[in-house]
Amino acid sequence: MTLGMNPSEKTTLPRAILLSVASSMVWALFAYELVGANAGEKAIWGGVLASPLIGVILGLSVGRLRLRSRIGRAFLSLLGLYVATFLFGLAVGICDLATGQNSGPGGHRIPSAVILQSGIGMVWGLTFTGYVLFLWPLAYLNFWLLWHERPAPERPREVVEQLHRARPYSEALLASPALDPNAEWWAAGSRERLPWAGTWRGKAGIEEFFRVLNREMDHQRFEAEELIGEGDIIIAVAHAAGRSIRTGRAFESHILREYSFRGGRIVRVRNFYDTAAYERSLGG
Repeated sequence: MTLGMNPSEKTTLPRAILLSVASSMVWALFAYELVGANAGEKAIWGGVLASPLIGVILGLSVGRLRLRSRIGRAFLSLLGLYVATFLFGLAVGICDLATGQNSGPGGHRIPSAVILQSGIGMVWGLTFTGYVLFLWPLAYLNFWLLWHERPAPERPREVVEQLHRARPYSEALLASPALDPNAEWWAAGSRERLPWAGTWRGKAGIEEFFRVLNREMDHQRFEAEELIGEGDIIIAVAHAAGRSIRTGRAFESHILREYSFRGGRIVRVRNFYDTAAYERSLGG
């Protein structure tokens, strides 16, 4: 198993769908009040009835994107608002076509043109009436709720597997919701010879462990080779190699990392490795 991209959080699917449906109905009421009279009473119901489906499609799509940048989130929420408006307009156009409410004299209309015109009209109205300035912050809030939806609990083995695929591992571990805030981290060896050895507690302590380790050692290779266990104790076997930053001497060692879980969270990690290999690299 080689290292890859950072693990992503999993959102509880039923909760995300319910949230998307509920929020889409609120948006449908907004649309009905804002454009119902102009679009025609019967036609607007096409958009209202399609709103739950539109909400689920957008909610599940956008909810999977975990953008850290506020600018990126703001842009994505604006894009989502326009996509939802366009889809709403298409649904209104389909309903208009089906009911024939706005067919006018002769009743001959091109179906694709009617539907597309309705979608574009909704987008045009959103933009040039100024409603976008009012609805954009609400769209951002809507997606914020999805982005902050509580992650679904994962099996311990899945958590460890995702962590060992991540680069850098340390950042993925510290950012993981599965890491208990008071977790204990232990590394074999004597701290007099290996500055990172011993027990470190809490996220701050684990962060300090990696700071000290990376100050001393340059890990040029770290590959997870095997996962052992299915319950609350998971063991990851990895192969590491690199050089001491201070002496330039090479080291190579297998690392056995034992994860202990309680209630779905990592509460303790113990690291066993060839301490002599690291000591020789440091010049000991």
